[in-house]
Amino acid sequence: SPYNKLGFVKGVVSSEIEDQAGDIIKQDGIDWTYFLDKGYFNWEHQSGPENILGYPTKIIKGEAETSVEGYLFLDRPKAKDAYDMAKILKDVQAPRSIGFSIEGQVIERDKANENIITKAKILNVSVTAHPCNPDAKLMVKALADMEETMRKKATTIEPTLRKNLRAIIVTGK
Repeated sequence: SPYNKLGFVKGVVSSEIEDQAGDIIKQDGIDWTYFLDKGYFNWEHQSGPENILGYPTKIIKGEAETSVEGYLFLDRPKAKDAYDMAKILKDVQAPRSIGFSIEGQVIERDKANENIITKAKILNVSVTAHPCNPDAKLMVKALADMEETMRKKATTIEPTLRKNLRAIIVTGK
């Protein structure tokens, strides 16, 4: 199945807490358009096709944080390594996790406090062992698990659908 070559990932990608660089990024000033349309997840801020791990599918904006959902290509060694390590850290309940780090352009900073970024354009998101923002954590869920859940739901719905289809065929309604 092509689904076992994709690993679903999600998590906080940015928040309004001070990061390790001393910056605070205002969430309502972030433009995610390029990232969603053309950007990728990459490995440790490295460029080049060999470092592309996957792609985003959704950005969820909260008041003080933003989350991302997407997929990693599990047939790529770096993507599989990152995904597997995130699963291991989750399974052993480690007090740390693989995280996200945003990449892009600072468009505007607060004039009164240069450490506050008021506008930014995100181009890519790095999957990293050392996220600058401590809130930026990557979470994994195997698509095989999601597929199994869907299959279970389908088996409970299927008998009812068959019965209704037979009724439609027999009665013509």
